[in-house]
Amino acid sequence: MRMSLPILAGRLARDPRGVSVIEFGLIAPILAFTVMGIVDCANGFARKYKIEQATYRTLEMVTGSRNTVSTADLRSGAASAAGEPEANVAIDTWLECDSVKAPAATLNCTATQQTARFVQVTIFSDFQPSFSYGPLGTAFGANSKGTVRLTARSTVRVQ
Repeated sequence: MRMSLPILAGRLARDPRGVSVIEFGLIAPILAFTVMGIVDCANGFARKYKIEQATYRTLEMVTGSRNTVSTADLRSGAASAAGEPEANVAIDTWLECDSVKAPAATLNCTATQQTARFVQVTIFSDFQPSFSYGPLGTAFGANSKGTVRLTARSTVRVQ
């Protein structure tokens, strides 16, 4: 028995059995996109946490060595701990005399000034999300290549 198209469409419109499949088909792309975003955010936060831990470990080297570690060794250690090239690591040291940053050529403060020496470790990392989010990714900080620049910076006073 063959039915005409209007009769078949009328029967399908009254039949509730396929509604859940259609609803799932409408919701599935939104759900998948949300799960992909959550996974990428978790991976990005894990990467950020790893480079922050690398800055802390590098500063532990500074405080434990009583200023006997060279800047090159600190950079190498930070890069190794973060899993980044040494070019992505910056080590900055400075002197403050009475809470004012001294010129780079100044080695010591005068006897009447309060002296403070600092070491700062900065590590950059480019995080590549697993999925391309296009304009939405750019709105959340991704550059034109789809990568997100992560930065971790820690400072310690050593004197």
